[in-house]
This record gives sequence, C-alpha cells and structure tokens, in this order.
Amino acid sequence: MLYKPDTNKPAFNIPCFVHKRELIDNNKCTECEKDIKEEEFKDELSKKEYSISGMCQKCQDEIFG
Repeated sequence: MLYKPDTNKPAFNIPCFVHKRELIDNNKCTECEKDIKEEEFKDELSKKEYSISGMCQKCQDEIFG
C-alpha cells in the first residue's frame, strides 16, 4: 500500500515547500511533477521513501542511484 507524505509536518509549512504540499495533495511527484502511480514503485523501500519525500520511482532512482 502506498501512503502519501504527511503534509501536516512543519516542513511543509516552510514557504519553499508549500508547492510540494500541493503536488502531494494532487498525487504528483515533488520533483518532476508527474503523476504518482503505485505500480511504478519497485519495492517496499521505494514506497516508504515516497511516504517521506513524495518522489516517484524515477526521481528516487536518479537521486539515490
């Protein structure tokens, strides 16, 4: 199961992150802004990372290798 990041965390109230909160609310990646699709995540660790950062699998792969 895919869980969205908790946008009630204080970090999402920082002005530079407000846009990321909107992206999460609209099921978009916080980096590339493409639609989030659960079936694209390759494992549970990637899903967990999404629940923290809001990044899609492609962006996670680019950032973390």
